[in-house]
Amino acid sequence: MAGLIALGGFKMKIDIKVSSSREKSIGMDLKEAFPSYVDEMNEYSFHVSISVSENGSRVATVHGLVFDENKILNEHENIVNIADIHSADALGAISSLVKSSIYKQESDENLIFESPYICYIETLYVYPQYRGKSIGKYIFNNIYNIFLYSLNIHTRCLVICPKPQEPVDKHSWVNSLDDDGRLKKIMLNVLKGCGYKRIGKTEFFAINCMT
Repeated sequence: MAGLIALGGFKMKIDIKVSSSREKSIGMDLKEAFPSYVDEMNEYSFHVSISVSENGSRVATVHGLVFDENKILNEHENIVNIADIHSADALGAISSLVKSSIYKQESDENLIFESPYICYIETLYVYPQYRGKSIGKYIFNNIYNIFLYSLNIHTRCLVICPKPQEPVDKHSWVNSLDDDGRLKKIMLNVLKGCGYKRIGKTEFFAINCMT
């Protein structure tokens, strides 16, 4: 996906690439031992990455965990248990979401027959030289369409814990020092401006995209 967009008064020609770990199931040798939790992770959820760049330079990176809600429900599994297999952070995000009124909102009648997915946004990082140009706002406002056009999925709910992070390497991130809370305040303002709401008294924010 590519195009010229106006962001906060700036015009940028950006390129958006999406990749995921979702793969079609292939035959398995049932005679060999195979941990059931590995099968569940692959069957009901997958990792997704969004890379935003301008002229080959990285602008922003998003990492998320997507859950196939229909498949989980139809096979009488529990989305909270699936999240628990991944990480404590995913468990906290999904368990908070499913208890909220945001999650329980009915879908728009035009989307009611679409297969819904749930996404926990693990990381959203805008590189320092591109901050202040509404990149984060653009991503949050368009992530539903980005997933729809690139992965052909309807994301019913998105949930995130807004915490500033820094890259350790290409594949791992750590919470950054934000002594004055400035970065977190910026993230909170962006989320609220894009329609995300805090889930109760938790640190998580979520939005229902199909209402």
